[in-house]
Amino acid sequence: MLKVTTLLFKEAMEMKVMRNKDGGFGRRSIFLLQGCLMKAAAAAALTAGMAVLPVSAAEGDLLPAPKVVTALAYEKEDRDIAVSVKIPEIHWGPSVSAARQKQVNAGIRRLCEQYAEEAEDWARQYRKAFLETGGSEEEWKDHGIAVSVRYEVLAQTDDYLSLKVIGTDNWSRAHYRAKYYTFDCRTGQTVALKDILGDEYRTIADVSIRRQMDHRWNGGASYGTFTGIDEDTPFYINEKGNPVVVFSAYEIAPGSEGRPEFEIIRPYAVDSLSELTGLLGMNDEDTSRLFGGGRENWSADRTFFVGRTYEIMLHGQPCRLFTICSRDKIVEAVSLWVIGGERPVTERDAAAWAAYVTAMMGTEPTLDPDISEGGSRNRRWNAKELIAVMHQMPDILTISIQPAVGELH
Repeated sequence: MLKVTTLLFKEAMEMKVMRNKDGGFGRRSIFLLQGCLMKAAAAAALTAGMAVLPVSAAEGDLLPAPKVVTALAYEKEDRDIAVSVKIPEIHWGPSVSAARQKQVNAGIRRLCEQYAEEAEDWARQYRKAFLETGGSEEEWKDHGIAVSVRYEVLAQTDDYLSLKVIGTDNWSRAHYRAKYYTFDCRTGQTVALKDILGDEYRTIADVSIRRQMDHRWNGGASYGTFTGIDEDTPFYINEKGNPVVVFSAYEIAPGSEGRPEFEIIRPYAVDSLSELTGLLGMNDEDTSRLFGGGRENWSADRTFFVGRTYEIMLHGQPCRLFTICSRDKIVEAVSLWVIGGERPVTERDAAAWAAYVTAMMGTEPTLDPDISEGGSRNRRWNAKELIAVMHQMPDILTISIQPAVGELH
């Protein structure tokens, strides 16, 4: 078993050097069923001569999902500048006041109109400069300048509605405009990243983004330009219910990378390291119900099932948890990646996590006298029929835990 963990760590080190890759009803079905029952109840009451009172949904009841429709669409052409505008409107159910609906839709409409006006103004300025520098009307017409303002429904889940309003033209990428809206489907209120990820949303998002950047761009020059998100960083919710953070072109990477997006998986809160040891000896099918379910982890050619990967929050730190399974899918070891290349490991980090492991194991660690082949300094604990090893590198800090059996006991 130690060999399995060692091989996993060795493979991870090599990757680092290379710089890494129910049958229940659906919500809408329940809405339809609920509506039919309400109509039937109303009809029965009228037949019996009873007064039918207005129905208001109690707190926690299911409510109709919001709908996005096109409120206004038009096309026009002015001096060979084609303009196409499509303005959305969101219709909520009775849980959202008419005043709130009006406020939201008026704001979206103003933004669409602003995008259209700005793009048209840019196009007119471009036309003026073109003609003043010797261009002809015929040559201008051949440019086929077009301005577009439109919207996209990016995702609609049971909880959230994400909408994007875009303003573009076909002659300058610099004039691209985009605004992301995410609303609570029940209340109509605007949702912030903090509402989804919690108070530690900045730490969670920053760690996830840095890890993805390191993997995506292999630690290239663009990697150091990201300084962290803030409350105004654009995002939307995808169909899986996870926030996706969006950056403008050139903001954190070269223009060739376009507008980078990063999905942030919400970590599952874990109270202590001891919880992780409960995975040992479990069947993978059972572990799929723990810590948010995790994701299956296969070898690159998908011929070997390694285990599962979980995003967890432990001691205020977003961590990545891996299970390592035998061929019959029994968990033989777990590996916790506290820091995975997104920042340097400090001595304070190492001391704090060594203290957590010591508290769990009930014994002090021993320090390997030499640096390992993978380049790590290793601390080891052997107690409670478990063996734990903390691997420390300049920008990697991991903890592996497995049963102390055989010669390891």
